[in-house]
Amino acid sequence: MHDILRRDPEIWRLFTSAEEYNGAFRDGYDRFPHYMSAHRAPFEPRASRYLVEEGYRPEYPSGRLSALKRELETGERVLGHGIR
Repeated sequence: MHDILRRDPEIWRLFTSAEEYNGAFRDGYDRFPHYMSAHRAPFEPRASRYLVEEGYRPEYPSGRLSALKRELETGERVLGHGIR
């Protein structure tokens, strides 16, 4: 998947949120504000669409139709089905 995304530098920058890490401007909470982004349509799945157009077909565990990966930046581990 990453090899496909790297073929298009603009899509790769979007996928990796490069502007959030390279930008000097931060809000009062040290976040990159969305209004400073060059990508004004956050709900448009541009990277996903590009992957499908390039022939990428994901395979999900146990033959399921979809998968969900959750990551939390709380510094605490997610155990079992709950959060600790």
